[in-house]
Order: sequence, then structure tokens, then C-alpha cells
Amino acid sequence: MPLAMENPTPLLLLLLLPAFYFMGRGRLSLMSPWRRRAVLAARFASIAAIVLALSGLSMPLKDATMSVAFAVDASASISPATRAQEDEWVRRAISQMRSNDQAAIVTFAGEPQVTKPLGSDKQYQQSPIGQLAGGTNLSAALQAASGILPASGLRKIVLLSDGWDTNGNVENTVKSLPAGTRVDSVSWPSMQDKPEMLIESLDVPSYIREGDSFDVNAVVNSNHDGPAQLSMVVDGQQTGSWPIQMGKGANLVTMSQKPLPLGFHAVEVLLSAQGDTVEQNNQAFGSLVVKPKGSVLLVENHPENGNNHLLQEMVQSGLQVTQIAPAQFPIQMSLLTGYDAVVLDDISGTSLSLDQLTTLQSYVRDQGKGLLVVGGKSSYGLGDYLGGPLEDVLPVSSESPLSRDRGNIALILLIDKSGSMDDQSNGVTKIAMAREAAGQAISTLKPNDQIAVIAFDTDPTFVVPPQQVGNNLNSIRDQISSLQASGGTDIYSALQTAYNTMLGMKATTKHITLMTDGQSWKGPYKDLMQKMKDANITLSTIGIGGDADQQWLSELASLGQGRYYFTERLNDIPKIVYREVAAATKVAEVNGQVNPQFVSPSPVLRGMNRNDMPPLSGYVATKAKDSATVVLKSSQGDPLLSQWQYGLGRVVAWTSDAQGVWSAQWLAQPSFNRLWDQAVRWTMAPPINRALQITTQVDGEQVTITADSVDKNGQFVDLADTRATIYSPSGQQQSVQLRQTAPGRYQATLPAGDPGVYRVEVQQSRDGQSLGSETSGYAISPAPEFQDLGSNDGLLKEIAAMTGGSSTQNPADAFSRSGMPSTPGWEPLWSYLMALALLLLPVEIALRRIRSLPFGHGDDEEAELPAVVAIQTGSEERDQEKLAA
Repeated sequence: MPLAMENPTPLLLLLLLPAFYFMGRGRLSLMSPWRRRAVLAARFASIAAIVLALSGLSMPLKDATMSVAFAVDASASISPATRAQEDEWVRRAISQMRSNDQAAIVTFAGEPQVTKPLGSDKQYQQSPIGQLAGGTNLSAALQAASGILPASGLRKIVLLSDGWDTNGNVENTVKSLPAGTRVDSVSWPSMQDKPEMLIESLDVPSYIREGDSFDVNAVVNSNHDGPAQLSMVVDGQQTGSWPIQMGKGANLVTMSQKPLPLGFHAVEVLLSAQGDTVEQNNQAFGSLVVKPKGSVLLVENHPENGNNHLLQEMVQSGLQVTQIAPAQFPIQMSLLTGYDAVVLDDISGTSLSLDQLTTLQSYVRDQGKGLLVVGGKSSYGLGDYLGGPLEDVLPVSSESPLSRDRGNIALILLIDKSGSMDDQSNGVTKIAMAREAAGQAISTLKPNDQIAVIAFDTDPTFVVPPQQVGNNLNSIRDQISSLQASGGTDIYSALQTAYNTMLGMKATTKHITLMTDGQSWKGPYKDLMQKMKDANITLSTIGIGGDADQQWLSELASLGQGRYYFTERLNDIPKIVYREVAAATKVAEVNGQVNPQFVSPSPVLRGMNRNDMPPLSGYVATKAKDSATVVLKSSQGDPLLSQWQYGLGRVVAWTSDAQGVWSAQWLAQPSFNRLWDQAVRWTMAPPINRALQITTQVDGEQVTITADSVDKNGQFVDLADTRATIYSPSGQQQSVQLRQTAPGRYQATLPAGDPGVYRVEVQQSRDGQSLGSETSGYAISPAPEFQDLGSNDGLLKEIAAMTGGSSTQNPADAFSRSGMPSTPGWEPLWSYLMALALLLLPVEIALRRIRSLPFGHGDDEEAELPAVVAIQTGSEERDQEKLAA
């Protein structure tokens, strides 16, 4: 027969048996062999019985009695008609019991009630209990049903419910049921027999910024098609209503709201539907906290002008904007994290150093901040983003589509050869690097392209006259290698010569690249730049060394619709020139009328007519990355507006411009100017206080408030006095101490209270000094048992599967032994073992005390005694003789 042992540890006591033997061997030695063996056997058997009783020895039961407890849902979400069907189902199940089976009934809602004690009576009378209050507590129902069942035999719980648990943690309760207890589930739908609509859930953002519009999403469930109306009330005032046509099942309704003032706000959504059955589920609550305005860092090439269109739109929308030039962009993260988002307005990749770009990348990826990149003549493929950190951050690749024919290129390189270009760094002169840069740049050209190289000091000189590249690359490089430095600097004269030269060159794309290390004499540059623009000639500038007039060269590149570069490292000059010419010769710029096409919904386009968007006159061609969301695209399939999540932060890419070069018609319509504000706000992380984060969780009839606290260095704040003040919907105030439960974590659990919105204010201090405060809130549903339609079959099946049970609708399965354990249970043997030990105790005493036993061999102890005494006496005499000697 198989045996089971609950706790084998007491078996170690059997190791003490030899000790018991040695302790009593003096007395045992006086006994005859048969009596000695009998005493030892009784003693050891008694000790073994006690040890085995302590170890929980048990044997399998032979009893196959089936005991079934029916847990019947009588919550308010079960209609009277469904309650009658439940009772009929149980009656039919009990009528099929075997003679040795037993049944009990537990009726439950918030609390369970035993309506039929365990017994074998097949006569079932319908329960007089109707609908009960208090939600649907499946956990309490299973615990009560399990407590009724006997410890032996086959144990089964049959759970009849809609499965919408509103109290407790039913999964943990199922795991704690005694071994061998099986749960079968029977699914009963809630509120299905009459027309019903209800607000199943409400999603309100926890925190927004001042000036942010926001969306409230409601899921409305219906068991029929029909009209309805949703109304929103904020702080007791109705802010809007939405008539909707409901379909059968779940309906998502999005309600857009205008910005709210600073502080805490209570939100209530009301559902109105003709012929609706239950009113308790037509109301839902939420809350949000409005934090101060978002802070934006706007990076543009000429912040001193103050006429940036992006700046005007963002300031008008309520954002706090700081303007800087690329050279002012911070390298230290501590100087950047004070901003919620960064906007790059037509900024080239080379106008920011590698350190600046790396900081920006970490700002988005690791700090969870936002980034909006706006296009233009110096951005994306035209701005040398490819291969740098900015390329990794963006949802689009700056690599131009390869399928496009770029036509032929006319390129003029303007190289400063003034005396200062002979300056050295690490044994290398600027002019030598310029020669090498020019030689590498022409390698990007094709045979049908045209090239000219003009060197200038006070006068421009053709180093390479205008010519088609053809097969003359080696000859052109030889001509460039003769370039030497001398003289002053006159950039205007050189540009005028390059412009006149370019007018005589026929090409699809005409581009001039200027390299200089100094400043120039004054001249009518703006007039010349306008002429170049009219002739579709673009200009990029490269500043070399600290003496270069960076501001003027940047402005010149902007007027020339090109890119600006700067470096103080002479060894970088060839790389910069090569990348600049490569960018100029790629087909990245797309011109002509572009009609934006809607691709994917996005909060960035909230309030805009997606089917009638203004045309653009150009953009920079890019490729969307695999995980990016393309919101708008061109007719050629190129992304115009894209977004994605990058690490912890968000990024939006707009490949046209925002200054009217390509987007004049777009900017002329105020409704579409919301793009910039909404794009920036979408990239911003929620305004959560990372030093003190408050979360609230409503679980049945309890609410848990959690505060996670860290200091400015990211270290946990421990042993702080943390208190929460809770304001109820009626205005009552309650103070609760939050106790530390983990490093930096403080928690308190309290009763849920009446339905409505609760405001929570948490203050934290130490030694009388305030460490911070935060506001949050939570909402209590007016009737959790009415929040769902149909049945939660998933949960019911999971409960059954966890115990090896099954889901059924057949009453005959209630007392089925199919799938039940082959061994009904185990019977503990401790009572029998202890009785055996008690029985052996007088037997052992009798064997030791009674000298003459009817089944013994005479008075053997007395016969042996003289011999023992003689041996002891002789021994004492010998000892005395030894002492005398």
C-alpha cells in the first residue's frame, strides 16, 4: 500500500534510539534474554509510532464519495430571469447525484451565504434569495464553497457566474485551494435579456500641460444597435455632448476637450439612451491634473531676426520657447533637461558638433524628451544627416531614393587662398586640406557633370576652368594640386565671378560651395543672392577655423538656400567638403506641387481636414524606417510627416519647411498651423514629477496609494515622512500615513468609499524640511457589477483550467468523475499511531515490573541476581588489595 508523509523531518529522531538503549542497559542487563528483547521491542515500537505520527504519515482513502459545492452568482448584474435559470440548472444537477454523493449550495454576491448545507438529499427547493448587493466576489465564494467540502473523498466546486469579478484576487484564491479540489465553471450572461447600453471604461489622461487640448476616450458597450448621446461634465460644468449611433458590442468614442486651467479637475461622462434598462452604469468618472506650460528649445540659424514662424505659432499656443543658434546648443545634459522638447528648424547636421548631437540623442532616447525636426534646404539629405547620430533618432532615413534620375550637375568650388590659409595645425596647412578636399569632392561627379574651381584672395582666379568632367578627373586633380596661399580676402568678388560663370553652364542642378577661414569686405550680398535664387543656383558655405565669421557665413548659406558647415579641425575639411558635395549632387530636393496624402491617424493632425490639405511646393526626399508611422506622404510615396517612439522619447519629422519656401499655402491657413504646436506637444512626455510619482489602484473595495520618491541624483528617498490627504466627492478630508514598503516606495491601503472622484495630495518631508509634493486622483465606479455585458468566459475558463476542471453547460457534468483524481484523498494516520504508542506503554511497563509472567520462564531475575552480586563483591575485594599494595 502506498503511503504519504507530510513532514519527514521528525524521522531524524529515530537516530536517538541507540541513546535510549544505552540509557537503560543497566536495568536491562538484569533481565533474561527473552524479557530484554520484549522490553526493547515495545519501547522502540512506541517511540517509532510517535515519530511517524509527528511526520504526518497518511494512507490513501478508499472512499469515492463525491462532494460538490455549487457557488451560485446572485449579484445585481444577474437578472431575475437568469437567477431562475441558475436555480433550475442546480436542481437538475442535484437530481442526478449517486446514493453516496453530497451537495451544498453557496449563493454569493459581495459576500457568500450557505443556502443548502452539505448533504445527500436530492430534494432541492429553489433558493428564496434573489439579487444581492455588494458586487461579485468570486474569491469569497470559492473560499466559502471549499470550506464546506469535507477533507476526504472527491471534492468539486461548480461555479455559476457571469465571471465579472469586482472584489478580491480570485487567481490567488484558486491557487490556495486544497490539493485535489476541482473547479468547474458554468457561464451565465449578465444583462442580456433586455436592451442595455453602458459605459464600460473611461480613459482620461492623468497629467497634461497648461494649454494642452486633450482627448477623453469612452468605451460604450451595447447589446443592440441604436442611437445614444454622451455628455461630458468637468468640475460640475458641462463642456460638450456627442450624439452617436451605437453598434452591437464595444464602441470607442473619442471626445476632444479644450485646454483647462492649472490644477486638479474632476471629469464625469454621462450616457443617455432611449429604452435603456440599467441607469447605474450610464455614468463614469475620471480625473486629471493640469501642470505648468511646456518648455521648448527652438534651434534656428538666425534667432536674432525674431521673425521665425514656428516661434510665433508655439508662443501663441501657450508654450514657453527659447531661441538659440546651433553653436549655442548645450553639450551638458543638465542644461538641456530643463526643456520638454527640442525643435530643429532647417538645421544641417554639420552645424552641430558630434558632442552636441550625441547629447541630443541621449536627451530623447534616455531622458524621454521630445524632438521635432522641420525640413528645409539645410535638412535631411540636404543637411548631411546620413551616418550621424541625428539619422538614428529620426523616423526617416535621409538617404535619397535611388530610383530617381538626378540629371546633370554644375559645381563650382570657391576656395579661399588668402595668406591665412597657410596656417598650420599638427603640421598640416589649411590650403593643403582644401586642395585634398577639392580633389575628393570631384570624385562624386559623373562624366556628364560640369566642374569649375575658383581660388580667390583679393581677386578670383580659375584653377580649373569650367568644363565637363568626362574622363578628365586626373587632369583636374593635377590642376587643383597647384593651388597655393597668398594675399587678402574678397569673397563678394569671387561669388560674383562664380555666379557669372554658372550662368553660362547648362545643368539640371547648379551649386556653389564656398570654403573660407576669414571675413570679407562688405558688398551687396543680398542682391547677389537674390539673383542666384532667381537663376536656381544654390550656395553652401564652409567656415574653417576660429577666425571665420560664423554668423555671416551661416546667413549667407541661408540666403543661398544651401548648407552651412564649420570646423576647427583641419583634418576634417576633406570629409566635410566631400559630404557637402555629395549632398548637393544627390536627388534629395523635390520641387513642384505636392498634394499631401493622409496615411495614418495621429494626434498631430487633430482638428485638421485630412481630405483637403493645402499643397506644398517642395520637400526633402527621405525613406520611412520600418517601425515609423507615416502620417502624411507625397504622391511619390515619400514621407512628409512621420512619427515614432525612440527609446523613452518621441520624435516627429516634417520633411517640408515651416518658413514659406515650400509651405506658403499651408501656412496661409490658420487651421493647419496647429500642426507645429500639436507636433511639439505630442513629442513631450507627460508632465510627471519624476522625483515624486503618485499612482493609485482601485481593487474591488480597496484603494492603494503608492508614492515612489527619488532625489535629484536618482537615488531612492528613504525614511521620509510621507502623508496623503484624500478629498472625497462630498468634500470630506482624510489624512493617511504612507508607510515605506521598498526602497523609495511608500504605500497605504484604504476603503474605496462612495462613487465619485477623489483628489489625492501627497506631501513628503524629513526633519521638518519639505522634500516635495504631488497631486493625483482616482475614481470609484458607481456600480462595478453593472460595468459589463455578457459573460467573462476567459476568466471562468482560466479558473477551471488552474484546478484541472472544465467549463460546461450540462448539469449532468456536475457529479461526473471524469478527470477527477484516481485517489480520492489521503487519510492521516497520526491518531492510530498515537493510540498504538499509548497501548505499548503499559505493555513495556508490565514487561519490566512484573517478575513472574504467565508466558515467561520463571523468576529469572532473582536467579541471576546472586551471581551478579558475587561478581561485584569480588571486584571490590580486588580493588582493595591493589590499594593496600
